[in-house]
Amino acid sequence: MPDFEVWLPHRDGSVVEVVTGQAFELDRAEWDDLARARSQIVHLGHLMDEAATLIDEEVARRLDLSNDRHILVGDIELEVNAPRTTLWDVPKLLNALSSLVAEGRLGAGVPPRCVAVRVEHRPVARELAKLLDHDDPRVRELIDECRQVISQKRRVRVKGKGSQHVIN
Repeated sequence: MPDFEVWLPHRDGSVVEVVTGQAFELDRAEWDDLARARSQIVHLGHLMDEAATLIDEEVARRLDLSNDRHILVGDIELEVNAPRTTLWDVPKLLNALSSLVAEGRLGAGVPPRCVAVRVEHRPVARELAKLLDHDDPRVRELIDECRQVISQKRRVRVKGKGSQHVIN
């Protein structure tokens, strides 16, 4: 038996392990079957990630040899990103641009085109929870009107053998 199990969904609401043929209906499954299958899916995902990394490295190596970024093989196109990327020291860049403007070497309109300002407003759950429990009913009412509780994708955290994985 291999070091991993491959569980695939079946149309009837069950899952089937492809090597052994073992199957179980999800709504009638024992906890140990669910836990083992879910853990094995995580393990297989990690093995697939490792395999993908190895294959990606070889594809990149071959494309680099021919100085290409993509190749069409039959109806499959493989594309790789550039081997290098640029990281900017933004505070240092802002100082340099400011100095160049002050020296009259660049116009004042250049720095805003070179460095975008992104303002992001995020709700702070801890503070909002306090406002939702505020003594003043008007505060509670107005704050509550600003939120909507919706369903979200459920995630299962699998722990075991000294590791922890979150699966989306």
